[in-house]
Amino acid sequence: METGYAEVEGLRARTTSRNHASRLLLFYYSIIIYNVWLLVNLMMAEKFFRRLLGPIISMAVLKGALHVMIVNSFSTGQPGDLQKEVM
Repeated sequence: METGYAEVEGLRARTTSRNHASRLLLFYYSIIIYNVWLLVNLMMAEKFFRRLLGPIISMAVLKGALHVMIVNSFSTGQPGDLQKEVM
């Protein structure tokens, strides 16, 4: 349980807002992302391996992919925009 909470903390958005509702929303969002990460790892383990000895997709890879998708969703396609391709 504590290991899972530490992983969720790694995904949590940092904010200085004093609004409890927005802080709670960001925390719930991090829990959803963590659960998706777990589900994807379990599905890949079932498809490709017999036992899951460790995460197949690391949390760093997930965070990087999400960052690229979010940045690209706000870009306008104009020169100077930060755009990277998701690998």
